[in-house]
Amino acid sequence: MGVWVYPNIVKKENGIVYVVKEVGVPKSQQLLDLVDFATDIDLLKSFHSLTTSKVDFSFFEQANDWDYSLDEVKKNLSFQPVEVLELLEQIETTFKESGHKFIRPFNYKGVEDADGNELKRSQVWAKYLVDDEEILYKGRFDIYKWKPSMILRNDTDSKRIDLSKDSVKLHKIKLDENGIETVGEEIEWKLITVDFLEDMQSEIDHIRDLCHFAKANGYELQITMS
Repeated sequence: MGVWVYPNIVKKENGIVYVVKEVGVPKSQQLLDLVDFATDIDLLKSFHSLTTSKVDFSFFEQANDWDYSLDEVKKNLSFQPVEVLELLEQIETTFKESGHKFIRPFNYKGVEDADGNELKRSQVWAKYLVDDEEILYKGRFDIYKWKPSMILRNDTDSKRIDLSKDSVKLHKIKLDENGIETVGEEIEWKLITVDFLEDMQSEIDHIRDLCHFAKANGYELQITMS
């Protein structure tokens, strides 16, 4: 089962937190990249090594789970907009000043050809060296933000390679006059990457917009999961 994480504008009455649903309240958008960062122990450890300032990630770490949690503390824990704005500013400043030293300065997004066209085809031919012999495989991209993999298969073998480390020649799949797949022209390719902060920026901006609305209207914020 997947987990959906949202930043919500909330109000607290008699110690109880309620999501604000009045007309005019900005719609909350799902968080993905920012939450992956803020809840990963290794990424946070690397981030904290880049700054001498104390950065408190409680806003993300103390998320309330409306569906499953019996934790009354988290359920009714909310944060002042100024607290969250300070956290966002610290994240941006640290990455802008020292992001090149981060354990993962960029994320992988895909593969593109020499003309900048993303290779979205499900399969290509792949020539890969095995024991100094070039072997032909069918290749399928399997790109994750932290690792750009390719799955190789033929009639006798299958393997997963790391496109950031392993050398492989890619070719288009071509059909001959009988509809049989043959090896087409070679594809010049490179990995598509995006700066780690840039990958989170739209989500940071979204939370910042919620903070400004909450601050102007006397509300607070809370991360919720469902």
